[in-house]
Amino acid sequence: MQADPHGHLVRRISACGRSIAELQPVARSLGPIVTDTIVACGNWIHWEVRTVVNGAESFQLQRWQPGLARPQRIYSTPPDTALTAPSCQDGNLLVEAAHLGAGTKYTEALQATTA
Repeated sequence: MQADPHGHLVRRISACGRSIAELQPVARSLGPIVTDTIVACGNWIHWEVRTVVNGAESFQLQRWQPGLARPQRIYSTPPDTALTAPSCQDGNLLVEAAHLGAGTKYTEALQATTA
């Protein structure tokens, strides 16, 4: 890890031969990113963000690409739903969600085109 000019710790991650710092020259907080969930796929960088509201944990799947002022949220789980780490296959982002809260338990597979 390295420190940026503002003293924030920065971990360089390679995406298509360029580092994230090269893709996004202005540093800004992305929120609490879930460990090992950052993946470059197609023209996008994707990651999961964990939130807790009224004691219930939920996750968001977000993405960003050069030229956007802020990340886009592409999926938000209901409370008590776990997500697998996203993966990229043939230009498609894949993630699975397991609904573990009260009521019916089920899993679903999600796919997002990244062109």
